[in-house]
Amino acid sequence: MLFDNPQAQVRLKLMANTNQKSWGELAFLFGIALAIVLSFFPDTSDRTTPGLVLAVLGLIVGLFNITYKETNSFLVAAIVLLLVGSAGLDFLPYIGDWLGTAFINISHFVAPAAMVVAFKTVINLAKQS
Repeated sequence: MLFDNPQAQVRLKLMANTNQKSWGELAFLFGIALAIVLSFFPDTSDRTTPGLVLAVLGLIVGLFNITYKETNSFLVAAIVLLLVGSAGLDFLPYIGDWLGTAFINISHFVAPAAMVVAFKTVINLAKQS
């Protein structure tokens, strides 16, 4: 058989991990870009579809892009982004409306990713003990 070779099996596993990682990276880049672009159209923040797309991209990032080593840094960054998103930046002159909408959109993207990473961390901690 073609895949009876242990080296071939290792290469296939590495290719699968690389493919999952690249999907996660693309979802991350697209999610951040979409959150920023949507902030230029504040009327879309009232609709369900953009938030749903950002949430699904966040789930993909949480599942495929964040490794165990990156967990602590990612969760701290996610907490900061979520706090800034809820800070009410609308009062800033000139750019406040845009910044507020941008961070709300980023919160819609980051919150599902943080939830998935937190669940994965709890599961890993339970396995270790």
